[in-house]
Amino acid sequence: MNAMTSLSQEPTILVTDGLTKRFGGQTAVDHVSLEVKAGQITGVIGPNGAGKSTLLGLVAGALPPDSGTVRFRGDDVTRLPTYRRSRAGLVRTFQVSGEFAKMTVIENLLVATPRQVGETWQGYLLGRRAWQRQEAEAAERARAILQRFNMGNTERELAGSLSGGQKRLLEVMRALMAEPTMLLLDEPMAGVHPTVAHRVEDHLLELRDDGITMILVEHELGAVGRLCDRVIVMARGRVLADGTMDELQGSHEVVDAYLVG
Repeated sequence: MNAMTSLSQEPTILVTDGLTKRFGGQTAVDHVSLEVKAGQITGVIGPNGAGKSTLLGLVAGALPPDSGTVRFRGDDVTRLPTYRRSRAGLVRTFQVSGEFAKMTVIENLLVATPRQVGETWQGYLLGRRAWQRQEAEAAERARAILQRFNMGNTERELAGSLSGGQKRLLEVMRALMAEPTMLLLDEPMAGVHPTVAHRVEDHLLELRDDGITMILVEHELGAVGRLCDRVIVMARGRVLADGTMDELQGSHEVVDAYLVG
């Protein structure tokens, strides 16, 4: 899918209406309403404390909203737990890598396999052949993902021994094992070498072209400009501006938000 495709031509996959989250006396997300178009990368930027990661938590189901709704693919998922949203295709990565350090890289991918027959009573009744077949298919898929990300040679390495950039890639690969329709990415380029960051960018563009929708929270504005079809600017928990990166760069409101927070 071409990044230049008109936003109006794409169906809406995610809608939030009046999402609000408070922590004590502080409002972290303040009546945020937005729409995300399918098959595109929507960036969310803003100064520290703007509410970006909290917004992702609300959309992913990790945090319950104080008010407002989340609709995904036409369904109200506001009260669904994270694992139910993940099964529906809405999957999140985190700002801090959460690898299982003492498990191998491929084992880290396999734990994200959805609908594992061997972990159900039905699978137990069907017998070992049923879940062994699924495990073999999952391992084949995991190896294909590793090859796609040029990490096939790390399959048997302990995840804790990977570099920072490789751990960021592992987060994305593990999310892909969950068969997402939409990815919520919380600073996937944070703390990685620029060369690796460009690799991450290339992979994200490939995923978008494969039809996976993304919301990308990212501080590095150059990456946002290269990746995102549309950008939402947040400040103090609210949506301050919305448009292409070129449109936003000339906005005094956006500049002021980054200067004063």
